[in-house]
Amino acid sequence: MWRYDYRRGSGTVRVDLHQVQHFVANDLMPDIEHWLRAHPDPNEPIGAGRRIAKGVIEIETVRSRSRSFPHAEFIEAQVFVISKASQSRDAVIGGAVTEVHEDRGEFKIGVHAWLNAGVSAHDYLKHRMSPNRLDQNIQYGLYSLLIHELTHAAEAMFKKKPGYDPENLDRRDYYNDPKEVRAFMQQVADEVLHYVGLDTIRDYAGGNNRKLVDTGLKVSATWREIGPFLTPANKRRVLSAVYAAMDRQGRLF
Repeated sequence: MWRYDYRRGSGTVRVDLHQVQHFVANDLMPDIEHWLRAHPDPNEPIGAGRRIAKGVIEIETVRSRSRSFPHAEFIEAQVFVISKASQSRDAVIGGAVTEVHEDRGEFKIGVHAWLNAGVSAHDYLKHRMSPNRLDQNIQYGLYSLLIHELTHAAEAMFKKKPGYDPENLDRRDYYNDPKEVRAFMQQVADEVLHYVGLDTIRDYAGGNNRKLVDTGLKVSATWREIGPFLTPANKRRVLSAVYAAMDRQGRLF
């Protein structure tokens, strides 16, 4: 189960990261690897519009904050991994909550995770399975995306299908939307926690916490994406959440 700690509304949403990792590793990755290995032309791009894997998880909603379905106690999320055209080099290029509805008292959502259609099955299997670079790794990309989308689900804040069009997006409005700030906040904190645990970065920081955090942010793909568009107030919120997460995990000097 994932729980939203409403008592820390200004901090990261405390979904159970180990459970998200387990779901991706055990429910999605075996099907993805099987699909890639069975691809008829492994040296060509996998192509767009392919349904590669799917899985279902159940998370606990926050009844006190649910505006859409106040009587729903649990959220069932059906996750589809689908290939989509992109100019990006990343393995997982994004995703979206595609539907939200209530069925006999249960809150159900659909989540699409988009795998880069321009990469070949051979490239995925040879280069995109090891976690050397988080933005190039399939498993971490899915994990990070689901942290974001399941944060929305755990808050149960959607009244209807989200209205943002990824093809015509005002990034400043989108990244500063309060619910998006909370979701991206979790991704940034998780990425920074990964990097500041590396000996090379800790040695480089030399016992200086500000330098440690700044270095972690510089290599966080999510922070590089959203940072330039955040308002000063939202930048402070994300930075406070990063510091709090590092403190909880014992990563500060």
